[in-house]
Amino acid sequence: MKVLIVMVVDYPLGSAAANRMQKFARGLSEAGAQPSVLAACPSSDADELVGGLEWNADKFGIRYARVSWRNGGGMLPFYTRRVQRLRPILRAAVSKAV
Repeated sequence: MKVLIVMVVDYPLGSAAANRMQKFARGLSEAGAQPSVLAACPSSDADELVGGLEWNADKFGIRYARVSWRNGGGMLPFYTRRVQRLRPILRAAVSKAV
């Protein structure tokens, strides 16, 4: 079974959330699934948002890809705008993953 984990943190080098998702993906892999992680990373110079989507593997063999999106400032007041920006980017990236 193929599993796609989509997250809005830097993977695999990110925070505690990235570490948790890596452990979750490793558990899925040990259970026989084929996990992949799609990470949307904020960037100040993300002109080409999906552009060169490239799949890599971390040190545990978990497949991952990063997409960049323009970081527009504070998190909470602009949350709905960020979701609106990320939706087409992630759709395009998921269609390339399948």
